[in-house]
Amino acid sequence: MGCAQKAARDDWRSSEMSAVLTLVWLSVTGLVWVSAAIINARLVTLFRRTFPEEASESLPPPGVRDPILLTYFLKASSKNLLRRNRNIWKQRQALVMLLALSAVLPLVGFLAIAVLAHIADRGG
Repeated sequence: MGCAQKAARDDWRSSEMSAVLTLVWLSVTGLVWVSAAIINARLVTLFRRTFPEEASESLPPPGVRDPILLTYFLKASSKNLLRRNRNIWKQRQALVMLLALSAVLPLVGFLAIAVLAHIADRGG
């Protein structure tokens, strides 16, 4: 096999691997985002059921989309109330972890793609 054929085969493999890594990264990022949305919806429902009075005072009525439905559970002032129910607190902690991953994962993915592209451009 000649050098040109070997180089063409290696280029094809690296581009195929790059495409697979990109798809995996995008899929994982999407999964984290969808999981965060699902956990947040569960948390809102559980909070409304467990603390109806506080929910009616602090959250918009059911069916209304509002950013407060997410940010309420991240406020320092709501922590004491949320800690009173173990299930709500666990859901809140899972939401915080998923939101942190939602911020970090895209940045790490872009950085990895940039590094791999740079390595591929340098030949190796």
